[in-house]
Amino acid sequence: VIGGAGWNEPGAETGLENLADSLEAGKGIGPLLVALTPAGQPPPTEEQLAMINQMILASNDPLALAAIIRGMDGLDTSREEIASIEVPMIAIVGEIDPLREAAERLSELLPAVEVTVLEGRDHMTAMADPLLVESMRDFFISLCDCA
Repeated sequence: VIGGAGWNEPGAETGLENLADSLEAGKGIGPLLVALTPAGQPPPTEEQLAMINQMILASNDPLALAAIIRGMDGLDTSREEIASIEVPMIAIVGEIDPLREAAERLSELLPAVEVTVLEGRDHMTAMADPLLVESMRDFFISLCDCA
């Protein structure tokens, strides 16, 4: 199950460098929140960023998060590697999630990937959609044919 993600060409700009820099500078995850803001919608306010940063960083080490993000740089996967995957997958993504394109690119390379689009949802609000859990349940049931 892939939630709110997909595949990007190796070397594609993802903004992760800016996120790691921000975390290392003690400025939090603002670049991520801005990047996940759907097109045409206002970015989070300074107050919203402060509240979310406080919540996230209360239980996470920002330097450890930055190290994880920097370590992701070497995890690029080629078209050929993606196309060779034989594991059944479902990608679930919000209709207005900026990462929807990446999920659709994945399904272009692997037509067997089922993409479920959650109507009207973005990256953050998709988690509260009952169709998220329903889609995962239906996917797993289809794998075991145990309905």
